[in-house]
Amino acid sequence: MNQSSPKPQPARSWRGAFVTGLDELRRWGGARLDSAEQLAAAEEAHRRFGFLATDYYLGLADGSDPKDPILAQILPDPRELEEGPAGYCLDAVGDLDPAHHKAPGLVHKYPGRALLVTNSACPVHCRYCFRRSYPYQELRGRGPVMKRALEVIREDPSIREVILSGGDPLSLSDDRLVALVEELSTIAHLRRIRIHSRFPVVLPERIDESLLERLTGQRLPLWLVTHFNHPRELTEQARACCQRLLRAGIPVLNQSVLLAGVNDDPELLAELFEGLVDLGVKPYYLHQLDRVEGVAHFEVPEASARALFAGLRSTLSGIALPAFVRDLPGRASKTPMLALLVLLSGLALFGCSSSSPAIDQTRQPTPESEAGGAKSGTESVASVASESVSPAAASMVPMSSVDRVLSVDVRGGGAFEVLAASGAELRLGPWPAAAGQPRFRWSYRGQGMVQTWLAEDLDGDGKDELVVAFGQGRGFPKASLEVVLFEEQRGQIVSKRLTLLTGARNQATALAPWRRDGDGYDLYLAAFESRFVVRGGVLSRAGGEPDWLPGHSLRMGMARAVGDFDGDGRSDVAVGRLYGDQKGEHGDLRVLLGNGTTEQIPSLRGVRAVGAGDLNGDGVSELVFGDGWHINYGKLARYRPSIARRGASGWKVQVLEESAAQYAVEQIEVVGSRVVAGGNLQVRVYDPLDTAASVLSGPFATSMHGAFAVLPDRGLVVGGQKLAGPFPMVAP
Repeated sequence: MNQSSPKPQPARSWRGAFVTGLDELRRWGGARLDSAEQLAAAEEAHRRFGFLATDYYLGLADGSDPKDPILAQILPDPRELEEGPAGYCLDAVGDLDPAHHKAPGLVHKYPGRALLVTNSACPVHCRYCFRRSYPYQELRGRGPVMKRALEVIREDPSIREVILSGGDPLSLSDDRLVALVEELSTIAHLRRIRIHSRFPVVLPERIDESLLERLTGQRLPLWLVTHFNHPRELTEQARACCQRLLRAGIPVLNQSVLLAGVNDDPELLAELFEGLVDLGVKPYYLHQLDRVEGVAHFEVPEASARALFAGLRSTLSGIALPAFVRDLPGRASKTPMLALLVLLSGLALFGCSSSSPAIDQTRQPTPESEAGGAKSGTESVASVASESVSPAAASMVPMSSVDRVLSVDVRGGGAFEVLAASGAELRLGPWPAAAGQPRFRWSYRGQGMVQTWLAEDLDGDGKDELVVAFGQGRGFPKASLEVVLFEEQRGQIVSKRLTLLTGARNQATALAPWRRDGDGYDLYLAAFESRFVVRGGVLSRAGGEPDWLPGHSLRMGMARAVGDFDGDGRSDVAVGRLYGDQKGEHGDLRVLLGNGTTEQIPSLRGVRAVGAGDLNGDGVSELVFGDGWHINYGKLARYRPSIARRGASGWKVQVLEESAAQYAVEQIEVVGSRVVAGGNLQVRVYDPLDTAASVLSGPFATSMHGAFAVLPDRGLVVGGQKLAGPFPMVAP
């Protein structure tokens, strides 16, 4: 009897590869969950954010290993139910900020590019996903929603690049994906399309020759950005998928997320990045975790993360080394985790913003400002909210990552309040002694990031004026820079634009009070005038064009402080230069005296931070600074807070501390008779009059840019937390 041949089976559709449900969760979670209580908690996490994977990706896992890196990325975890630390929120990267969310499904945070949320479907549910709480219901009625988003893109010629994301855009059918690419190709000002997808990692069979044939040949070139996190994901099938894309002329980039318990090992990451380069895939970004609720257990502490990346930098070539970044709300681009690039991006603050109606924001722009900003001197009102704002309103603005704050006596009489900035937004309110964070009662959103600011009684009325520079940053050839003054008038905070600079590459690096002749203070403003050169000038507190001062332009002369260093009653300017034109070149710290002369201060190469103040009460300012910065960061860099005093025989320098444990001094200030300095890891308080034991308090752990604030009660704010004090800022 002849045995009949088996019937040929039709090829499996990629849509049949998905695995979900409680049964699968229980099956795969057996080794990871050691009690019925933990399993119940994981099932609750599943109900909040469902478990979804592919059979292919689960085939890479070892179900018997409680620390398996594949399962760690996709299995619901009981820790997702824990209340996260302060700073974790639903919209960690600011996608839903009204300033960025131009239409349903459209996010326009960064200049030149916009992101389309094409759908809510992903091939796997990554447990660390920053869009796990995204309101995907806004995509209902897909046709009209997508049409409106495309209209916004079509009407904005500044958008040159569109990023297709989701969900995962490759979850769309071939027909719908190709139709979307074809529609975008009809928009004349677009230059490229990016597709962000995890399919090459978790279901490589989805990207077949048929799809690639339909996608290629369009007017707009395509780039694909995928998401390998672990070398085990670089399977034969994944490699073949990447090679298909490259053969089709589609460049492939990779972005990874640094995840505790998954890939927080430099040797493992080096293996991953080298393996990608071998395939022709460029490691593009290594992301520090986005702080969305429920994912805190994945975060690698910043100090450990920086040390890990420093190890990678010392072993990998440039083509294998990704940029190490964090996505922060309000920034004009991803924020590099290295301290230099944080400085150059404007030192704006980060944290989860809130547009809660409980916090009053009633700025009333003039007709001119509606059309693009009020002219210099134009006033608008930003009202102070009711004194009965509930404590819950303040808790909506986490302070855990916000440590660049100011003390402002905007109402006078010593009623100091705390001002915090997050991206483009300012928030003001008192900080009660027993409270964990300020009770914000007023807010304001500017045009661009907060770049630099000061609080000072400029007109001598007993109340501080607040002056803030907003802008995009010097990386943008047509960047604008807006300087706004805020003051209290009849119970309201009034905003007045002082100047608007619209030339190339504007970015403010310093604001300081500039002494008028017998009438309070104007402002000293330092800002980039070209890609590398920073100029300085005087800006009237009445507004207008700055009076740029001769001799105050210097290549990379970003750090500036104003004081009276020679005791003649006139304002002098200290300028710290990050680096000069030539290696070993002198002149990285100088003082431009009010009489027109320039004096050099002995220093090591590279000055990142300067400050000024009268430490001993003799009416003459001392200069405080941090030198020893080096372009190679930790290899040759030094943390060296120092004091320079001008005497009859010239300038003498006192080094308060020297250490190679930190990259540089990031912020330094004179506070009473003390010096406070912050590096990229720690903040310390020094007693400069006691040379035998100059370190008075600390060290206190801080964030990467070393920012701190000293409150009127002598409390110290570091890392968004008010430390127990008071600290002895004034000598007995």
